Amino acid sequence: MPGSAHPQGLSLAPGYHSVNPYFLVRGVEGFIEFLTEVFDGREETTFKELRPDGLIDHADVFIGDSIVMMSDADSTNAPRPTVALVYVPDVDSTFRKAIDRGCVSKLEPTVAPWGERFAGFTDPWDNRWWVGTPAVSLR
Repeated sequence: MPGSAHPQGLSLAPGYHSVNPYFLVRGVEGFIEFLTEVFDGREETTFKELRPDGLIDHADVFIGDSIVMMSDADSTNAPRPTVALVYVPDVDSTFRKAIDRGCVSKLEPTVAPWGERFAGFTDPWDNRWWVGTPAVSLR
């Protein structure tokens, strides 16, 4: 599988970048459903790993061109809330889907001072999400 272009010449698998988010939550299966429904994510099952106790040791979900990694929290690895920024095609739609899935609004969709349509919410796992849609395509 060809890697993505990297400024340091590293050969990374598709979806991986220099920095990749890793979530540690209780109930990864529900978290995967959340990511697929709210962000139109796609679960990558090739590298999904289960522990002997049935919890998920590692799972990946593609959101846009990026991969989000996660595992189930347990007695030795407590959940750790994370903050992430995700660029989406439609902030308002993503925000509505998140609120419908039980998220708490932190910032209603608005045009930010830097020109992007922007919103924020906290998910049921206590992660904070900022979502943005660029005002002008830079490509």
